[in-house]
Amino acid sequence: MKKVTVAALAGAGAAIALLAGLGLGWGDRTIVVGSQVISDSGSLINGVGVTNGAICLGAANIVSPAGDTALAGNEGLVLMAAAHSCTLGSAVTNTGHQVAITQTGNGTNAILTVSAQTIAGASKWTNVGQFSCTVLVSDGTNWQLAGSRGN
Repeated sequence: MKKVTVAALAGAGAAIALLAGLGLGWGDRTIVVGSQVISDSGSLINGVGVTNGAICLGAANIVSPAGDTALAGNEGLVLMAAAHSCTLGSAVTNTGHQVAITQTGNGTNAILTVSAQTIAGASKWTNVGQFSCTVLVSDGTNWQLAGSRGN
């Protein structure tokens, strides 16, 4: 088992971007963020969700939609098992909300917005291939990219 410790970062978004950038795999690592321990079990430990290399601090709700889905705004980790689209809630009403969207199967996920909002300046974002992941945070106007892997 390998251990990665992340300390004194400027916030959860920075921790997620750094950890996602490490390309952490599933089933062989433990991650420590400050005093928060994330195991490879895929469960929520001390408010931290992790699965297939996607890390979401403070995840309150992990969902696995069976097809195209529109997010309600309370999701922390979205596990997409096939080539489906995922429409984000409004960035305006979800200020500060963070969500990780991971492709656990094969294919491409289209991540879409509402009301002409953008994702890092783009009209849409895609997860391409198994275990690709995108972590987004609402700034109150649009969605900002906090981290991505395999996109």
